[in-house]
Amino acid sequence: MSELTATRAQKTAKSWRDKAEKDHEREYNKLKEKERAATDTMWPTRGLMWVEKIEGYIKKAAAKGNHYTYEPTTTNPNGDHVIYIGTNDTPIYEKLMQHFRDKGFTVEEYQYFGMSITW
Repeated sequence: MSELTATRAQKTAKSWRDKAEKDHEREYNKLKEKERAATDTMWPTRGLMWVEKIEGYIKKAAAKGNHYTYEPTTTNPNGDHVIYIGTNDTPIYEKLMQHFRDKGFTVEEYQYFGMSITW
């Protein structure tokens, strides 16, 4: 049996870390693929419903001369500049934000699947 040296211990630790990183990357890619599949499934129905709803908020706010939306939410019935989509629609959250960014809006991400859209 060979003698333990610092170099050997470093190599052992590095090989373990490399394996752990590869395993993590593989699991992460599987998770992302599941999320993409869920997004693709939900987008034609729930995603487009949210796009219509938010575009309505934007048209209403722009007609009042505002540069941000201010609509009632479940967390604040008196109005809020953050639009919360709810936990049932979380698979489309990222794509929804990107949709409005692609149209030139500034979209700020908030906790609990909220977003603020300004123009």
